[in-house]
Amino acid sequence: MHRIFEGPDGQIVTEQLMDLPPGPAPVDGLSLVGGTLAWTDQTSSPAYDVMFNTRTVSADALPQAGPALQAGRGVKPCTFIYSCLRLFGAGDESVVYNDWENTQLIHRRTLAGEVQTLMVDGF
Repeated sequence: MHRIFEGPDGQIVTEQLMDLPPGPAPVDGLSLVGGTLAWTDQTSSPAYDVMFNTRTVSADALPQAGPALQAGRGVKPCTFIYSCLRLFGAGDESVVYNDWENTQLIHRRTLAGEVQTLMVDGF
């Protein structure tokens, strides 16, 4: 885990804070907002699904990470070629992402694994 910040001279500085054990599978998407680290990985079956995970991370000088919690699985929103998932933390322990195949669909997944979908016209 690294802290990235602007130094006194305006340059970007990185500082290693701690080593984290490697994930059990490749990570497809990642977001850190409001002390909640959210990510998706390929621990779900079948292979075209992803597992949604969260854990709390403190903002202390030496951050403490809580246990990883699984928030359920779902179909990977990006095409297989891109192998990605753009997660955006909502600040309330939920994450928001769009459906790569249909940019009008915006999904919000809660910590409990519930998914709410909103259709946005005009794209």
